[in-house]
Amino acid sequence: FETGFVPPNINYTSPRKDIDALLNGSIRVIQEQMPLKNGCVGINCYGFGGSNAHMLLKWNPKQKINNGAPNDDLPRLVILSGRTEESVKLFLNDVSLDFLKIFRYYFE
Repeated sequence: FETGFVPPNINYTSPRKDIDALLNGSIRVIQEQMPLKNGCVGINCYGFGGSNAHMLLKWNPKQKINNGAPNDDLPRLVILSGRTEESVKLFLNDVSLDFLKIFRYYFE
C-alpha cells in the first residue's frame, strides 16, 4: 500500500495445466510490479492443516501527523519476543544501538 504497487510473485514460473482460470486468463499471477489502482487487495492463505483464510484489505489514505510519532511525554511499551532467551538477547544485541537512536528520536 505504501508504494502504490502490488509486488510480483517471485516463485511463480508457469501455470499448471489443470487450472483453466489461469490458462484462459480469467485470473492471473502477478509476475511484474503492478500499479494498485483501487487501493483494495485480497489475500488468501491455505494452511497445510486445513485452516484456510481470506481477507480484503483497503488502503487508508489518512495522512499521519508528525509521521505517526506521539506529541506527548507518556511512556511507551515496546514488546519483543523470541522462542528462546538467546534469540531475544541476539535481537537486542543486533539492534540495541539503532533502536535507542530511533527511540530517542521519536519518544524523547
